Amino acid sequence: MATWSSLNLREAQGSFRLDAEFWQPDFVQNEAMLRGMKCRRLDEICRDVRKGIFYILAEDYVSDGVPFYRSANVGDILPKENDLVFISEERDAADWKTSLGRGDVVLAKTARIAASLVMRDRINISQDVIGLRVDKEAVNPAYLTVFLSSAPGLLQMRRWFQGQVQGHLSLPDVRGMLIPIISNGAQELIEGHVHSAARLRSSAESTLEEASSVLAEGIGISHLRPGLRPTYGVQLSELSAAGRMDAEYFQPHLRELVERLGRDGTTVADFAVPAKNKFLSEAHGDTFRYIEIGGVRRDGLVDAEEIVVDDAPSRARWIVRAGDVVTSTVRPKRRLTAVVSQSQNGFICSSGFSVLRPRGVPSEVLLTFLRLPLVCELLDLMTTASMYPALRPDDFLKLPMPRVAEDLSARIAGLVRDGWNLLKEADGELAAARGVLAQELG
Repeated sequence: MATWSSLNLREAQGSFRLDAEFWQPDFVQNEAMLRGMKCRRLDEICRDVRKGIFYILAEDYVSDGVPFYRSANVGDILPKENDLVFISEERDAADWKTSLGRGDVVLAKTARIAASLVMRDRINISQDVIGLRVDKEAVNPAYLTVFLSSAPGLLQMRRWFQGQVQGHLSLPDVRGMLIPIISNGAQELIEGHVHSAARLRSSAESTLEEASSVLAEGIGISHLRPGLRPTYGVQLSELSAAGRMDAEYFQPHLRELVERLGRDGTTVADFAVPAKNKFLSEAHGDTFRYIEIGGVRRDGLVDAEEIVVDDAPSRARWIVRAGDVVTSTVRPKRRLTAVVSQSQNGFICSSGFSVLRPRGVPSEVLLTFLRLPLVCELLDLMTTASMYPALRPDDFLKLPMPRVAEDLSARIAGLVRDGWNLLKEADGELAAARGVLAQELG
């Protein structure tokens, strides 16, 4: 639907922008509202505003070191640490100007808009992230993050988003954004809710990790550790049976893993059936809710977005129902598996997922099994093709999976649900923080 707006030429003076998008009514009204309040420019309440390390290669990442935030790690108020990578202490020291600490703020610079509060003592950032070293005497960092994640903050960033090939925020525009200065009491109240949400999320992650540990111990693989041996040998008959001869596939710890997983002679097919209910756009209304691989979260849940039927992506393929386990056929090492929640019943998911409908085992147990790091490593080695390695959907069903005792299964499912309940409480705390802000802004 077209949106019409007009402006007097005098209004455009000094903005250097004549594109219609910049003058959308929502943007203009938002700025007018902010200019009617007591505000300060962002660069007046920050000691520094800069983008991250300009040039870094994947081979510069290390297994343990200084956390390195990329655009995907900038979440809604709190960071997302899916696929968190690290750089060495030496590289961090060389790029000390982009190093940030607890209480600083990061913005996603390209592709999307988001703001997160840094909750670690030290991180560094990539070039697609903007770091704000906050002057904590001038503004509460938690409040600043919540404001930037609110409608007035997001509208400012969307207005200044520019670029034809890949949209981005420029540093001068970010420095000039307007930040309302609300009462110290309200800022502290917002901070309390944000930190409570962070604690709840941390407890949730610990609970979900406990579920993984309990399952790994229960099926007898907790002692196995990834690690390459310089030399090892296999029988020719094993190569023939596997139908492959790459050395990585026959690493000793993975061979023992397969042996232990297959001790009952059961596979994933004994505990789940593939669900292939095809999506037909003509059978839906004007919009539908779409689950893409990028929506899989660290906690084993998944986000969805609303899509106009006429704009349905070609990969919109499967109708899912509550309790289904969706698992990516690409990049399985990244643990891209999630459970469809009750509220997502009837949503549509990408063809990049295999949809598994559990039988005789709780969804939470199948989820936890498919997200075990060693199982993900094994699945990764089961991918085929060189340009775009992916798993054939049937290979998930052939993956050996031992039976899980009923009492152990119930305990694991309970831990996962407890973790999800803690996450819901965390979301409630963030909603409360937004509520305080909305009340202050009127």
